[in-house]
Amino acid sequence: VEFGAAGPRHLGHALTGPGRCVNYAEGTVVGKRYRLDQPIGRGRAGIVWLAFDTMLHRTVAAKRLYVDPTSTGEAAERARRTALLEARQATRVVHAGAVAVYDAVQYEDDVWAVMEYVPCRNMADFLAEHGELNPQQAAYLGHRLGAALATAHAIGVTHGAVEPGNVLLCDDGGVKLTDIGLSQPPADPAYRAPELARGVEPSPASDGFSLGAMLFAAVEGVPPFGEDGTGTPVVPRRCGALTGALLKLL
Repeated sequence: VEFGAAGPRHLGHALTGPGRCVNYAEGTVVGKRYRLDQPIGRGRAGIVWLAFDTMLHRTVAAKRLYVDPTSTGEAAERARRTALLEARQATRVVHAGAVAVYDAVQYEDDVWAVMEYVPCRNMADFLAEHGELNPQQAAYLGHRLGAALATAHAIGVTHGAVEPGNVLLCDDGGVKLTDIGLSQPPADPAYRAPELARGVEPSPASDGFSLGAMLFAAVEGVPPFGEDGTGTPVVPRRCGALTGALLKLL
């Protein structure tokens, strides 16, 4: 299934991510190794940079990980330690449908994940431009993303925010899930499992719900329980043969 993904977009210089207002200049070297060359995208968790690994001489992607901007002092330090640990655990997730995390480093007061660079666009942008998917396209996505999640779950790593902005439609026609196991802002309520809204930790089941909600919205054009995740269930009209699988995930 080819999605006709566009290449990366340059977002300009000295952009800021969520939390602290920190500008990073092009050419900054984080972790004594990764040179930030240019911003290429922005997700809910922050700016993604095109970077260069000066040790292995390869192009990578680098992202400053989310730390709750309201935390200070020891609480902020604990959050940074947690983000660093989670990113290092994420390096164990190896699957063709998952963006590989190569390394995790702390630079000054920020934690960075260094990842596989994938020429792509995210699913949220694609849907905004092209509209809904058909059930066959959604089934392809579900198969690939579900397999990537199963690989992560098998080693004890959950995602916690499976949603269109974290799905990359690759220029080569493939699809990858990014940010598996990485610290992120709270998940979009439209795709968030009900138990996560109550403060329960993410689980394989909650990732399954989010996958189902995302695929449902991709085909039907609206999330299964509305934009806030608490509305009246939407009756599927376009899912066809995919309906049973999606309802089971939900």
